Amino acid sequence: PVDPPLFMYYRYPPLGEPVPILNNGKGITFTIPGTWTGGFGTGLGLGHAITGDSLYRLWQVSFHSPSEHMIEGIRFPLEAQLVHKHSESEHLAIISTFFEANSDSLSTFLEMAIGSGLPQQAWDE
Repeated sequence: PVDPPLFMYYRYPPLGEPVPILNNGKGITFTIPGTWTGGFGTGLGLGHAITGDSLYRLWQVSFHSPSEHMIEGIRFPLEAQLVHKHSESEHLAIISTFFEANSDSLSTFLEMAIGSGLPQQAWDE
């Protein structure tokens, strides 16, 4: 028998409230409030229930400059790590996104975060 393919579902609604931003000495990070229910899950497809054993909730977002990781030996100017916690265990799923410098196109999110002022010293908020 052949196992049916799994589908991945994403749900990342707006936070709707400000969150404290922390300089943890390695990068800039913030923790998502426990009442927020965004993240991802896997299932068999449309019409099939997604159970708790396949759900991961976005828990924390961290930014590192330069990036902590590399692709084919290339380090990027900025890396965002989206840390997800499994809904029924302490397992984590981390998705990293890399940013390249581009003076022709600015990120609205990054502009807003930098414009509000980022913590400069370790353990500052």
